[in-house]
Amino acid sequence: MKRNRRPFHGLTPEDRLRQGMLPFEESDTIDVRRVATILHCEKQVVLRLLQIKEGLKAFQTMPHAPYRIYYESLVDYISDIRTKHGIPDRRPPIVLGRYRDEDLLPFPWPDTITTLEAADLIGIHESKVCLRIEAGYFEAYRLLDPKMEGKRGSPWRISRKSLQCHISSFKVSAAMSWSRITPEREMSLSCVSEL
Repeated sequence: MKRNRRPFHGLTPEDRLRQGMLPFEESDTIDVRRVATILHCEKQVVLRLLQIKEGLKAFQTMPHAPYRIYYESLVDYISDIRTKHGIPDRRPPIVLGRYRDEDLLPFPWPDTITTLEAADLIGIHESKVCLRIEAGYFEAYRLLDPKMEGKRGSPWRISRKSLQCHISSFKVSAAMSWSRITPEREMSLSCVSEL
């Protein structure tokens, strides 16, 4: 049985016009999957970032087409996160007009730990780690702030290096207070400084 197949044109004349008039060249946009890879998060988080006003800027060529995200809006959003949380910009210089994907985050991904890991390192409850983050004891950031979105925010990402500096400051202050008390504690001071 032979079917009569008619050609189907999925684009209306308006959609064809809109597709031909993209806001800029394709090289200035990236897809949701690549943004999720850069941010080390799920695609759903990226879609939530597209919905909030301060989030990423994107467009679709047709109503149900995948989002194309402005690369510059991603760079600006991460820079805003860095500024908001007081993390200094340590990125290397731009190469070929763009930063490398792994240089966009406020600190390198291998240097990132969770609040649970930080709680284990310090020896306190996870909620106390969050209080120390908000007090500015060490560098940390969130991709989604609960104040921005009105829902539960994303988990904290903590810099392992800044946390280690915070932990070492305990040891130095503890060692200094011990050395002031008695001369016998100076032996403990030498043990602490070796750690």
